[in-house]
Amino acid sequence: APAMLVVVFVTIASAQFLLRPIDAEKVAESGLWSLLSLGNVYFWLYQDTGYFAQTSNELPLLHLWSLGVEEQFYIFWPLMLLATYRIGYGKYFFLLFSLIVLASVFLAEHLFARDPSFVYYMLPTRAGELLMGALLALVILKRGTIKIPETLVALVSWTGLVMISGS
Repeated sequence: APAMLVVVFVTIASAQFLLRPIDAEKVAESGLWSLLSLGNVYFWLYQDTGYFAQTSNELPLLHLWSLGVEEQFYIFWPLMLLATYRIGYGKYFFLLFSLIVLASVFLAEHLFARDPSFVYYMLPTRAGELLMGALLALVILKRGTIKIPETLVALVSWTGLVMISGS
């Protein structure tokens, strides 16, 4: 949060001197939404993606959309954990959240043709990506209790390294 606050306030202050008043106002609006962890919602609702739209390099706080998605996820993730724990889905935890990952991916695929901006900016279609990381962390933490063959661990590790190197 401290780094984001510095970036938002310096950007808004700089915009007052460097941009036209209407553009500086838009920077301030996007900064306010970003401070409320809703930068992704702001850019989904108000960013023009038409032919004559501004380019993304003219939106200095655009990068904060992803922080909004992450912050929203970190609000809902503990609530989902508490709900599944209280209801008693402990032994079905991995299966339940794997199904949520699949639902998020299928929702993104289904909505892409109609609203690609929603798919890009909003949590329901991005939650699967964050949940995959959370499930992977669970597997790593439970590795002592879940028997995963060393060859599979090595294969997955090398595959990841090849994919990163290839990209």
